Formats: sequence, C-alpha cells, structure tokens
Amino acid sequence: MRDRKAQALMGYSFLVAFANDDHLDADELKMIERIALEDDGKISEEEKKVLRNIFAHAERTGIDDDVAEEIARFRAAYDI
Repeated sequence: MRDRKAQALMGYSFLVAFANDDHLDADELKMIERIALEDDGKISEEEKKVLRNIFAHAERTGIDDDVAEEIARFRAAYDI
C-alpha cells in the first residue's frame, strides 16, 4: 500500500477505532471521513478499497443507526 491516506485510514481504523471495543462510533467515523478527504477532498481507488473494508467490518460488528446512515451517505457521495 503506497497511498499515504489509505495507510492512515487503515492505521486509524484498526489501531484506534476498532481497538477499544471493535465498534465504530459516530466520532470515529467522522475522523475516518476527515482523513479520507484531507489535502485534496478526493478519495483514491486505494482509499476506497480501504474504506470498503472498514465499513464492512463495522457493519459485521454492529453499528448504531446514525452511523449506518452516515456510512450510506458517505458511500453514495464518494462512490465507495
């Protein structure tokens, strides 16, 4: 993985977001979105792949309705 933001997304999600309780909460999702969009406001294909994995893991482990809605909105907005 050579994409700096993709590496940051993976690191944050599994070392911070999922490390404490294996669930993604709204604040953690906002940070993931912020990392994904920083610098250029765009999401590369490698970043999309990482985000798909993060979101799939979050859905498997259980998420609140507001988090599910925001994931759906973010996926639609950025074609993830």
